[in-house]
Amino acid sequence: MNIIQFILPIDFFICIGIALFVLLIIDFIFSTPFELPLFYYWQYDKIFDGFLKSWPIFLWAFVVTLCSLLLINDNTLKTKNIWYARLTNNDSSLFQCFIISLWIGIVEEISFRWLAFYMSILGNKMMNFCLFGFCRWFYLYVEAPFMNFIFIKKLGWLLYDQAHWSIGSGAVVANAKFRNGHAYLGLFGYYNSWCIGFFLFWIMINYGLLSAILSHAFYDFIIFSMYYIHGVVQRRQKHLYYQYNIFRDNSSSHSRLTESV
Repeated sequence: MNIIQFILPIDFFICIGIALFVLLIIDFIFSTPFELPLFYYWQYDKIFDGFLKSWPIFLWAFVVTLCSLLLINDNTLKTKNIWYARLTNNDSSLFQCFIISLWIGIVEEISFRWLAFYMSILGNKMMNFCLFGFCRWFYLYVEAPFMNFIFIKKLGWLLYDQAHWSIGSGAVVANAKFRNGHAYLGLFGYYNSWCIGFFLFWIMINYGLLSAILSHAFYDFIIFSMYYIHGVVQRRQKHLYYQYNIFRDNSSSHSRLTESV
């Protein structure tokens, strides 16, 4: 499997470059347009603290992946899960799992937890200005209470406890984009990505973006490495079964030949 095939199209990097350029220009011209410094979450002193705090999603990744490998047919997994189909090929390796996981962690966290997040903060503030404060009212009295309710009142730290309402609102919008970007994983993967996205926002806000990147990459590596190991086991079992059939056929042929003599 060629790792190059997993590198995203050049259009994607152009969009990232344009978004970063626009944010830098806006941050230079205006005073605190995002309510936070643009590189506020690019801290490195708490990277491993955040990584260690991410153990619940690591355990979740292991348990859910193990259950899917044990309970779902191999052919169904290859049909429904594009990553399983690719990482169980003969030419896959643990090193490729590591590189792909790291790459996804870097790209998705920068895209959603940073650029999309700040763009959403700015967009929400602009919309609120154009609509004479309606967006702020809708967020504080409709959207935030509803989100906090469906997440059993565990999102108050994000929805209400930030310095400005647009920060929580921007996180909700950015995480919705993150969730929608994983719709190809099916209904479970769609909602799982939504929940994992909020957890990674908690990691970023408390420990920095670099910690979220590391946690995201390791989360994916757990899943991808289990896919790879399962593929190795499956191929080994098929090989042993093939060798057994050959041995059985040869033994039967030898027996018939001996009886005829």
